[in-house]
Amino acid sequence: MRSLRIPSLPRVRRWAFRPAALALAALLGGSLATAMAASPALAQAPGPAPGVTMGAAAPAASSVFLAYTGTDSQVYLRNVVNGKVYPLGGHIVGGPAVVQTATGLAVFGRGTDNALWWRRQGTSGTWYSWQSLGGVITSRPGAAVDTTAGLGPLIVLARGTNKAMWFRVQGTSGSWTGWHSLGGALMAGTGPAATSVLGNLVIAVTGTDHHVWLYGPLGMQVFGFVDFGGSTSSTPGIAPSGSNAVVFARGTNNALWYKTSILPIGNPAGWTSLGGKLTSGPAAATVSGGKTYVFAVGTDDLPWMRNGNWPSLGPWTRV
Repeated sequence: MRSLRIPSLPRVRRWAFRPAALALAALLGGSLATAMAASPALAQAPGPAPGVTMGAAAPAASSVFLAYTGTDSQVYLRNVVNGKVYPLGGHIVGGPAVVQTATGLAVFGRGTDNALWWRRQGTSGTWYSWQSLGGVITSRPGAAVDTTAGLGPLIVLARGTNKAMWFRVQGTSGSWTGWHSLGGALMAGTGPAATSVLGNLVIAVTGTDHHVWLYGPLGMQVFGFVDFGGSTSSTPGIAPSGSNAVVFARGTNNALWYKTSILPIGNPAGWTSLGGKLTSGPAAATVSGGKTYVFAVGTDDLPWMRNGNWPSLGPWTRV
């Protein structure tokens, strides 16, 4: 990935999360599991590495997947609905991203060589080996599917060596484009979170000013960054809800906060607390026409979640 000099995101008025009015739920931990046909399930899998931001995908009501880097640096995939867990191996720095593609699940991560790596399912459900997609990335990746404006059907993004956000796209033929920059300036230690909202790519990042920023359609075929404010030092999460993008962030009080935007992207006032006591950035996914799931690592270094038909989410429960 070549290094370009891209101006930092413009700094604006700093706006911190409001103090939570609700009591913080104690995230204490636990473990459930995930089902895949490709490899035998573990009797007991390690939990997430401390502080790692996990990945989430929700292709169906019966298939809601949580991907994370374990304490052994390998990748694990859990179906939080049926309670099974499967190892995907590898040796990933930080958390992975996971998406449902036309042929099956695809998992992306930053290798120990700082290149982007991925492992994917074929149409038969079997898993291919880990493969390098090159580049020199400095964050966990984010990924999205079914986007328009030349950015799909599969796009993967990461922070580059110049702090900017870079991406590669896999076309319908299966081949990948080269690396391209979307600019911006991402905080060190954080990466992008991406989703598709009615076919529109929307990306959430944490800027060097600690603000959450959204990248997506601004109207009239123009794409760019919008300052969503807040104050966080973790990778944010993002999920669709109808025609809206819902952005999640770990606040300075370690609670989970959210803010929504219609498309084209605007900057509605106010963040709302969902409580909890997080030790990682959040991951989020929405089943089409169904529940929204939000995951985070708790104070016991194990995953917790809230889920429900947005905006009504149930209490924090152990995964």
